[in-house]
Amino acid sequence: MDCNEYIESYLSAHADGELAPDQLRDAEVHLAGCPRCTAELEGERALKALLREHIGVKRIPAPIEERIRTAVAAEPVRTRPRATTLHRGSTILRRRATILGRRPWIPMAIAAALLVTLMTAHMMNRRTAVAMFNLADDKLDTFTSEFEPNIPSESPAEVESAYRTAGMPSHMWDFTAAGYKMEGGRIETMPDGRRVTYTLYRGPFGASILCMRMNGIAMRPPPGAVMQSDDYQCYRYNKASICLSYGPKKSFTCILITHEPVEHLMNIVSESEAAKHDD
Repeated sequence: MDCNEYIESYLSAHADGELAPDQLRDAEVHLAGCPRCTAELEGERALKALLREHIGVKRIPAPIEERIRTAVAAEPVRTRPRATTLHRGSTILRRRATILGRRPWIPMAIAAALLVTLMTAHMMNRRTAVAMFNLADDKLDTFTSEFEPNIPSESPAEVESAYRTAGMPSHMWDFTAAGYKMEGGRIETMPDGRRVTYTLYRGPFGASILCMRMNGIAMRPPPGAVMQSDDYQCYRYNKASICLSYGPKKSFTCILITHEPVEHLMNIVSESEAAKHDD
């Protein structure tokens, strides 16, 4: 193994502790005799630790890692002269320079730029989450008092069919075990041009659950979840409770919102999922 092979194929995975046993042995053999790559590994680990500390990411995203590689490759090299060599038959003295290699550390300017990039993305997602949660909260208040379906809504099957025909997420929640009945569905267009579905469920004692869905990943889970599992993140937001989840292969984003306690909402969702699997 040479330095190029280690840096290109092993370095990132080595810093993340993801090398296979045989790869790890090969890497350690190379590092034992290569101070340059040892320093590269230390720098890589230091940067990843910095990102974990300030951003909370476990791994550097591939596009960001590529920017690191590009920036490092563009770093000027340092040289030092080798011993002067006297060629036979000539009185010309020549100095031959040898490249010491890339600087074995990621410049702080690059690390700072990466932090800014990731923090900007993090803040943009947080603003998106706030906007989506605000929209869901406003719609819950509106629809709790007055809800008018704009698609066929005589039965869950009709709503599901209308959503599917419109190219929208069509899976229907079944909250009947908790005493909730579907009242109907709506398809609307948001200010940014994306379409969204609203399905309202009425429960006992005037309780309501609103299901809001959009195609794709409309937002990633923001921090602050008070309850979560592998599939759901639940939040207390203003005076409402929110459950955020995604469809298979992140095909759609689902926001459930109610004025009931978040524990109550999570129990209803869990019971619905359990009933679906039992069927």
